[in-house]
Amino acid sequence: FLFIQYERSYDGFHRHSDRLYRIGITHRKGMAVTGEGAEFTPPIGPAMKEEFAEVEEYVRVSTPRPVSLDAVGKQTGIGKAVFADSTFFTVFDFVLTHGDPRQALAAPFSLVLTETEAARIFGEENPLGKTVTIDNSGVYTVTGVAKDPPANSDVQFEALLSFSTLYRIPGLYLDWNGGNQYITYVLLGEHIDLPRLEAKFPALLWKHINKELSGLGVSIEARLHPIADLRLYHNPGSGALRTNLVVAGAVALLILFIACVNFVNLTTSQALPRAREVGIRKVLGASRGGIIAQFLAESLVVSAVAALLALFFVDLVVGEVGSFMGQPLTVSSLLSPASLAIAVGVILTVAIAGGIYPAMALSSISPAESLKGGGVLLRSAARNVLVTLQFAVAIGLGSATLVVAEQLHFVKSKELGFHKDQVLVLPLLGDESQRKCDVLKSAFATIPGVEGVTASSEVPHNGFTSNGYFPEGSTSPMMIHVVDVDDDFFKVYGLEIVRGRGFVRNLPADGNAILINETLFRALGWEEPLQKFMRRGGDHPIIGVVKDFHFAALHDRIEPLIMTRKPWADRFSVLSVRMNTADVRGTVAAVREAWIRIVPLNAFSYYFLDEAYDQVYRREERFQTMLYWGSGLAMVIATIGLLSLVALSVRQRTKEIGIRKVLGSSSGGIVVLMAKDYTKLLGGANLIAWPAAGYFIERWLERFAYHITLPWWTFLAAGGVAALIALTAVSLQSLRAALANPVKSLRYE
Repeated sequence: FLFIQYERSYDGFHRHSDRLYRIGITHRKGMAVTGEGAEFTPPIGPAMKEEFAEVEEYVRVSTPRPVSLDAVGKQTGIGKAVFADSTFFTVFDFVLTHGDPRQALAAPFSLVLTETEAARIFGEENPLGKTVTIDNSGVYTVTGVAKDPPANSDVQFEALLSFSTLYRIPGLYLDWNGGNQYITYVLLGEHIDLPRLEAKFPALLWKHINKELSGLGVSIEARLHPIADLRLYHNPGSGALRTNLVVAGAVALLILFIACVNFVNLTTSQALPRAREVGIRKVLGASRGGIIAQFLAESLVVSAVAALLALFFVDLVVGEVGSFMGQPLTVSSLLSPASLAIAVGVILTVAIAGGIYPAMALSSISPAESLKGGGVLLRSAARNVLVTLQFAVAIGLGSATLVVAEQLHFVKSKELGFHKDQVLVLPLLGDESQRKCDVLKSAFATIPGVEGVTASSEVPHNGFTSNGYFPEGSTSPMMIHVVDVDDDFFKVYGLEIVRGRGFVRNLPADGNAILINETLFRALGWEEPLQKFMRRGGDHPIIGVVKDFHFAALHDRIEPLIMTRKPWADRFSVLSVRMNTADVRGTVAAVREAWIRIVPLNAFSYYFLDEAYDQVYRREERFQTMLYWGSGLAMVIATIGLLSLVALSVRQRTKEIGIRKVLGSSSGGIVVLMAKDYTKLLGGANLIAWPAAGYFIERWLERFAYHITLPWWTFLAAGGVAALIALTAVSLQSLRAALANPVKSLRYE
């Protein structure tokens, strides 16, 4: 519940969250969708405020980026720097502890730091009014200090730079025709008819951009997405997150279900003494309603005490669980009025679900029948159905766990088409490190243990930027992923060129040339791509075709890709250093020494590519662990339920067992006889679990563009483990009864 509650709480802390929306953009070519997302050009926010009375205010933020920062001679880096409008602190409810919320981001080259970053950089000094140099290219004045953004916020930042600064930086695309890297939020007035407002968007976009694009056969659409819905419905990975939430809730409810089944079975196993008690109470004048109320009250006490114990155990583990799930979970979240109401509802539901049948059945027995010890509370067929359902749940969860483990092994071990191991990635933060990129490359290449160094605009693991290109002979553009690389990129990453050649160092003709991947080659439908061209700001001749490689997660299919050797502003933004395994720590230390010697004004930061790649699947790993614990707990509870049922069955058949032994049956034969009945129950559980689990697991696998074929052995394995545990429990109980003295068995009453 805490996990689900937290994920649903995103951006609910804003006072006007019910009126706050993010603009979502859809790119179309004809009727086909070619791209969706929140990133777009900056003018859309101001245009909406100017032309629509319904729009009360807007705020634009850039996508987060790392920057290098020089403060009073101290070099450091900030991982999440965001350009933001002056309305940032009036539209959003982030707290500014120092500075004026309305003026902090108004002037160009203004900077707001979070409390954590301000303390890290300036210590206990008051940072207001101090100046810092960012990326060795701009001097910013600290105008505010903000509390760190809540973890359950869609907007995350460590530093805010005034959006007006962007208009002072030459070479940026800030009009309608470029710069798709800004996210716009709008605050609407009260009681706005949202569909009516959105119906005005086509005319706005036609006037400003779609009229110009109409001749190319492409268009842009805009929608408004409530800020409270972004996390679960409109962000990358929202579908996977919703699936995980549904599964988490389903696992919890299924475990609660089999626990309630156990409660019913355990209660009915005490039928004889409770039936006599009911008979005596009826003789003494108790009504049926009073007896039902008594049993429901007992069930309520059990449920309430269990809830208190659960709260105690949650308090013990919530920190570790929250850390694993990447969420700051706390027990205090359960103390809100809404949470307490839900908790009370769960306690009452469990109490009624677990106690209603025993209460109704016991209260319905006549006094004469109950005093004789008669009355059937829960027939064996009904008990068998409940136990079968318990094991169906456990087997289904076990099967799902094995399939998830297999899929994660598949995506982590699949051949990606490039080398990701032992690659050290160094972001080039700031003007100096980008200018001295070639010097850094040369210095790193001389370090023992370094096998190759390459510069690029991005590294393959979580997708590349997209841009519009016109294929030769086409009048409409294609949105194509693009990465800028130097001549050594193919060697360092082990990429295979299947047609033509790669870039040649110091060959002027290659300055404007490009390579394409096999997917783009097939999409273009050309018999021979070499010497054809793609147009974007000029003609770019195709000199080679690179074999397809996975530059994004396996959730997505390999898409068309262009590789250029000419980065924006002639500056690469990342270096990749391929190392051998002889002395990784020593090699990293040597790289660090070279960095500090060449670019002392830039903070040294790095990460390993394989670790970054694994981060893409962290959500699936958490999902897998959740299923491990859920299926294990379900199996334990189901086994407890089975043991109670076997104990009841053995007690009811004690005389039968004694007679069989007197007539010559062996202990082993009696155990086999008892186990045979439960083997049928396990068979029925598998028949229920396999198709149900198979259906839902197939839906989960469909989230991956590349996935395993549903392995049949996982169902057999889960069913086999359940059978082993269940039959072991049955055999031990049956064996104890079979080894008992038959004389005592025949005396049993």
